Formats: sequence, structure tokens, C-alpha cells
Amino acid sequence: MERKRKVAAGTILAAAAAIVGFLADGLDVLDRFTGGADQTTSPAAPSPEPTPSEDPALIAQPSASTAPPARLEFGEPERVPWSVSDTSCGQSHEIDWDAPGTSPAADPGETDFSYGTSDCSPPSFHATHGGLVPPGTALDALACRSAAMAGALPIWVENGDVEELGLVPGAAICIVTDRDRVVRAQIDEVIALDTIGSPSFRGTATVWVPK
Repeated sequence: MERKRKVAAGTILAAAAAIVGFLADGLDVLDRFTGGADQTTSPAAPSPEPTPSEDPALIAQPSASTAPPARLEFGEPERVPWSVSDTSCGQSHEIDWDAPGTSPAADPGETDFSYGTSDCSPPSFHATHGGLVPPGTALDALACRSAAMAGALPIWVENGDVEELGLVPGAAICIVTDRDRVVRAQIDEVIALDTIGSPSFRGTATVWVPK
């Protein structure tokens, strides 16, 4: 009888040990999944810095300098006669293109165009901004303005050189005045009285006044 009790007690103890071991293993597995109650939570990884292509502050914005320039506008053109003549030593024939016509500027400013010389050399053309254009070209205000700003005028003009210099009937001198008027002074007549000396010029000028 005593032997049976010992066997029963041993069986109970073995079963209890097995249950305790099973519970311990279960808690260990649970701890692995949950990270343990006493384990501190890892801080969240910082968000990656935005790349230049993602950062709105670094996205290229249209530059004000790339904006198209304001278009120049001019009133209806006016046509006026013009002429310049060969002069004596040290003299020039001058024209202020802001003064003639039916709409002279209140303050014409400085002389815009001249033909002459400061000594006794052959006369030259001078302008605030000026350029010689071939016949049939630069017929509107903007084209003539561009030719004046980028062009050049003949110097040391002599009778025997007019064709080589391009100073022929139909050609024109484009001018931009100090008051922003655009002038296309077309040459209608070249007057060369001799093979020596310098020619005179006559023609009709088209004048555009900015709005």
C-alpha cells in the first residue's frame, strides 16, 4: 500500500513538472513575439531627407529674367523729307529727328544724326544709334530699330565710293533717337557733282513715335 502511494505521488510530481515546463516554454515563446513587457520600444527611424527633386523649396521656379520682354508699340508712321549736303572743313549737317513732323517732342533732346567732319577729311555719318540697310529691307519699326541698334554707318564718304559703301537710291539709314523714335531715312537721290569731293543726299524719312 505504501509503495502504491509513493508511485502515485511520483506520478503527480512528474505531471506537475511537465505542466510547469510547458507553461515556461509558452511564456518564452510569447516573450519572443511581444519583445517582453520590460523591453523599451525602439525609436522610429527618422524620415529620409527629401532629395532635391522632391523638396519643393529646391524645385526650379521660372526666373523673372526669362519672361518675354514687353513688346514695343508705335503710332502711325509719318513721312517727312530729309537731305544732307557736303560741308566745309570742320562743319556738319545735323538733324534732330525728335523735332520735325506734326508731332515734335516737347523736349527734342540732343541731335540724333549728322553728316560732316570735324576737320578737312571726307564727311562721315554719325547717329545716336544708326545702321545702313539695303533697299527694300527693315521696312517696319521693329526691324528698322534692330538694324539701328546693331548696325554701323559709312565713314569718309567720297563720290567715287558711294556704290561700294551701299549709299545707293533705295537704301536707307535706320536711326533710334534719344527719345526712342525710330527713323528710316530712305535715300532717293545721290548727288555727286564731280568725281572728287563728297556727295549730298535727299530722300523721304519714315518716323515712328513710341506710344
